Amino acid sequence: MNASTRPPRIGIFGHYGHENLGDEAITAAVIQNIRRRRRDAVIHLFSMNPPDSAARYGLPVYPIRRRSNESWLPQPAQPESAETYIAHRGGRSLRSFLRRWRLGPLPVRLLRATARGLRGLVREALFLRTAYSRLRQIDLLLIAGSNQCLDNFGGPWGYPYTLLKWSALAKLAGIKVAYASVGAGPLDAWLSKRLVRAALRFADAVSFRDEGSARMIRLLGYAGPGIVCPDLAHSLSFDGRVASSTPGSRDPLRPVVAVNPMPMYDERYWCAPDASRYGSYVSGLAAFCDSLVEEKYPLVFFATQTSDYNVITDVMHRMTSLEGTPQPEVRVERVRSVDELIQLLATACIVVATRFHGTLLALLAGTPVLAICYYRKARELMRDMGQEAYAVDLDDFTVADALLRFRSLEINRPEEAAKIELRNQEYRHVLDCQYDALLALVPTP
Repeated sequence: MNASTRPPRIGIFGHYGHENLGDEAITAAVIQNIRRRRRDAVIHLFSMNPPDSAARYGLPVYPIRRRSNESWLPQPAQPESAETYIAHRGGRSLRSFLRRWRLGPLPVRLLRATARGLRGLVREALFLRTAYSRLRQIDLLLIAGSNQCLDNFGGPWGYPYTLLKWSALAKLAGIKVAYASVGAGPLDAWLSKRLVRAALRFADAVSFRDEGSARMIRLLGYAGPGIVCPDLAHSLSFDGRVASSTPGSRDPLRPVVAVNPMPMYDERYWCAPDASRYGSYVSGLAAFCDSLVEEKYPLVFFATQTSDYNVITDVMHRMTSLEGTPQPEVRVERVRSVDELIQLLATACIVVATRFHGTLLALLAGTPVLAICYYRKARELMRDMGQEAYAVDLDDFTVADALLRFRSLEINRPEEAAKIELRNQEYRHVLDCQYDALLALVPTP
């Protein structure tokens, strides 16, 4: 079957697979929209965690990094490859050499570091060869949304290098590369900026999910194609899966408030921990939730990533309204899938969210949000949705200000929900056009 008659073969690439429901919402939305347009499309996934992604979507999955995914790669039956030779025999030979010559501590450390570096190079070369063979099985590598152009987690050799190597390999394999609604920042290291700029130069199509991301990449010197198009999660359709959670199922007399904390500055998660700032955030959010409990609002805490549960525990421990007898109107809802998350968000009357996709998915479900913004992307989203009056900055968070905005949002909730729904429709139309353009890059029978 030649390229003009076979079904399109599309690879969905992203730093997903680590139980972040925001990233999974993007992946689910892309699969859904490809299927809607081309039911015959053959879809491959390129993920951080192939077992998790395979279980969620039932599609072929390949790892995007060697170091974090080595245990998922096929292992040779005999340790005779160059990689295993260096790892096993080379290691013994080096130890024997060091004992024979009685080298001092510094030369020993240098030689060991050199050996580790050589082993890493060989392993990476073998991984790149496998990645190239995977890419030859598809027509389009779709680098799907999320905040992929950053270096605060992993430095230059994390996200930036991963984007560059896959984009370059895709062009070597003779296939199309598209960056769709990607976010950018933080991006601070000199090398990171150059790696990202080089990666984007291999792309056949590029779009950024907000003006701030586009501006940041342009300032790096990237002058190629690039438009601003909403986050891909806005294109997720519920298809009746949350039929029982329509706005009419919300109880106006007992408005449920759903609260989504985030481990910002938490040393158990964040790349630049700060105990003082984390403590201020937790204390402020706990005091805010205490005020809601005193005003008889039922509270539901939820997470969009597993690390959020640590913060939920810390906030609840600081809540004075929960001391002694547990408050029956306060509970933790454990959601494990995008469908379960949307179900919860659609039944809430107001969502208080710190995570970006906690905010976005609540708005997608038609639920007004009080957003605690930890980075510009959340505030830009609220501004573009016409909701900036209900956005507070995490580092400037005060209970009095948050309560003032919350009460204003509750009073104006019907009008704000109507504005949100109108904006959702506009976003969906723009994203429909983008999907049509992306699928035009692959062969059509």
